[in-house]
Amino acid sequence: MGTQGEPSPQSEQATRVRWLGRLAVVAIALWFIFDGLRGVWSGAAWSPRS
Repeated sequence: MGTQGEPSPQSEQATRVRWLGRLAVVAIALWFIFDGLRGVWSGAAWSPRS
């Protein structure tokens, strides 16, 4: 924190970097989840009844 209780620019930058890291982890996790679901669903033969 700065001298008057305001966050310093370095801590603000560290917070931004942490959030970017978290977003990157979430994006990678979602990619793996959707990739796995696509692999499971690609073998399913679904056809509507006529």
